[in-house]
Amino acid sequence: MNRIRFSSVLLIACVQFLSSQNQLLVTTAWVDDHKNDPNVILFQVSGNRKGFLNGHIPGARFLWFDHLSPSNPDESTALPTMEQAKSSLEELGVSNASRVILYGGPNVVTLLTRTYLMFEYLGIAQNVSIMSGGMDAWKSEKRVTSTETSPTIQRGNVSITAHPNLIVDVDWVKNNLKNPSVAIVDARGKRAYDGAPGGPQRSGHIFGAKLVVIDSLVDSLNRFKSPDILRKYFADAGINPNSKIVTYCWVGQMATVPYFAAKLLGYDAALFDGSWEIWSAMDESYPVEQTPPPPKVGK
Repeated sequence: MNRIRFSSVLLIACVQFLSSQNQLLVTTAWVDDHKNDPNVILFQVSGNRKGFLNGHIPGARFLWFDHLSPSNPDESTALPTMEQAKSSLEELGVSNASRVILYGGPNVVTLLTRTYLMFEYLGIAQNVSIMSGGMDAWKSEKRVTSTETSPTIQRGNVSITAHPNLIVDVDWVKNNLKNPSVAIVDARGKRAYDGAPGGPQRSGHIFGAKLVVIDSLVDSLNRFKSPDILRKYFADAGINPNSKIVTYCWVGQMATVPYFAAKLLGYDAALFDGSWEIWSAMDESYPVEQTPPPPKVGK
């Protein structure tokens, strides 16, 4: 009887762990409970090591935001070659059995979602999650932090496969502007979307694009809002729940926030990498529109 009960408990525990592996988001409580698991790798993603040294989750490793991107002065964002990506991941200790948790310091949700997209592009996102809220949420809950340097890393061995369908180019967007099953989503903010001057080349937004302001997708601690709230926000922006969502911003970083939110809701989603930096420099056959100003109210 005790053996049966033990087997049942073990089965439930295994199901719960495997279920968590399929989650795009995990909570601070989940991370606290699993931070010492041998296969769990915590990465604090940032473009500045100072925040990591001032306090991070015990056992976490520091991950430069651009560690998985090649140095390319001609592009603001770039995708690595598969050889570069495999070498970088293995240098970071990632293996096929690793359970990778990404989290960030203050106000770095765009870095996290861009990094998640990189893991997804490399075909290993089924083992990767974002800790919702990052260090803001962790500290607000008074959880233990550490100032120790990253632990000694044993080189990993990981298999990767490119998923180029997650990235679309400027001509794909142009060819699908009038496709009723595609929703182009602008994540740059209302002023840029409306056509405020000061951006590169032309001003305005891609013809027919819907506006999704990223601050409306996360709370003050950078935790993604509930699926019901996200779903309503997408609907209010005019996005059909059956659409394929293609997001863009200035260069391809901010746009990964609505991309990730779309994935949370089960949308088929892709990123227009290069985004407005590329579109605005094209000729008039790549149409731009601006939001008409509101009509003047008579005195």
